[in-house]
Amino acid sequence: MPPKKKKGKGKGKKKKDGFRKELARRNQSATETMKSKMNDSMKELESHKEDQKAINAGNTQRKLRETEEEKKRIIIEKDEEIFRLNSDISKMEREYKRILEEAMATLINQIDSSVMRWEEKAVAIQGSNTKSLLEFGLKPLDI
Repeated sequence: MPPKKKKGKGKGKKKKDGFRKELARRNQSATETMKSKMNDSMKELESHKEDQKAINAGNTQRKLRETEEEKKRIIIEKDEEIFRLNSDISKMEREYKRILEEAMATLINQIDSSVMRWEEKAVAIQGSNTKSLLEFGLKPLDI
């Protein structure tokens, strides 16, 4: 007798091989899809990185401009303050000069007044001394 054929084993093996091939094909397809998506994601990430660099460069330029403007504003403020202080110094110098001139004028007037009093006293003393000399019989011009 011929060996008995096993029922369903041949068909089942073909079905399993077909199923495995289908799974392998799907797996390969899914792998390729994931690789494609991953590559697309990497490209998109690089694009975002480049955009971020551009944004950061723009922000850096903006911050640099703002810093330069702030620097100019501070320089202007300091220059104005220096000008104001120099103006105050000039006013104080003029006032000091005026005060000194007034003090010197007052001093000169006081000296002139004192000189006149001293001259008057000197003339009075000289007259008194001349009288005293004449009283003793001396001639003041001879002495």
